[in-house]
Amino acid sequence: MYTNFPLYPTGIFTNTDYPTQVDNTNVVYADLINALRAEIQACFNELGVLPKRSYTDVNARLNAISIAAGMEIADPISQLKMNDKAATKVVIDSMGNNNGTAQQNTVDISVAGKINDALEFNGVDDYIDLGYNSNLKPTAEITISVWAKPATLNPYAWVISKPRGSGIWNDYGIRAYSTSSSFILTTLNNNISLTGSDGQSVGVWRHIAATYDGSYVRLYINGVEVDSDPATGAIQYDDTESYKYIYLGEWRGPSVGNEVFGGAIDDVRIYNFALSDKEVGALWNNGDGTEEQNPLP
Repeated sequence: MYTNFPLYPTGIFTNTDYPTQVDNTNVVYADLINALRAEIQACFNELGVLPKRSYTDVNARLNAISIAAGMEIADPISQLKMNDKAATKVVIDSMGNNNGTAQQNTVDISVAGKINDALEFNGVDDYIDLGYNSNLKPTAEITISVWAKPATLNPYAWVISKPRGSGIWNDYGIRAYSTSSSFILTTLNNNISLTGSDGQSVGVWRHIAATYDGSYVRLYINGVEVDSDPATGAIQYDDTESYKYIYLGEWRGPSVGNEVFGGAIDDVRIYNFALSDKEVGALWNNGDGTEEQNPLP
């Protein structure tokens, strides 16, 4: 594959600087490079008018092209990196829309995480309340991604939960316990429960991701699809007062006793679209994880 040709071999920005020997992959690559050239040139043309915005303009435009070309994963609607000390009880959403409120019986629940820091839950009464946020309730598609290190064998250890008062008791939710993880989703036409195992026990970090694309629900553990089921229809939400909130580390509701997670949670993401296998793999990142907002798949 011929990839080491200059960015602009003629010394100027043109639309004809293709390598002399290319295959189909390189034609696509060259097209993308020329699109980048055009965007960079447009930014340069503005420098005399808006010099202080030059870096922001270039960065924003390159990000937009990279996402459109499938080079980067588009923004999540929420990303909680869990690097907070939680002494102030505020858990920051780096996307700026859905800060959580930590409820804990100690001043600081911060511990070493999979990436940087994480927040640790005691398995008794620690949880994070994400409140009632409509943008955390996508209806057509969804992806949830999280790193979890369970410390208990409790099979009802909810890492994230949007409760409901009937059926399978969750609009959506992920559990991590013992050697297994599971995903629950309620759609208009289906009640889905997926389960898979990575062979690891408690005290080990695992990456859990679940997607719904309008046709299939899929569960991934450590970058590998472990279970799937067909499903159709919009995701359903129980927004009655007792069930309308979203939680990390606990299922909460009046009809069933609270079900809590003991262990550590890191880098929680919610997308309003279904990630591909490759994109889920980019979040797993060969077991290293990433806090990058738009990682390369």
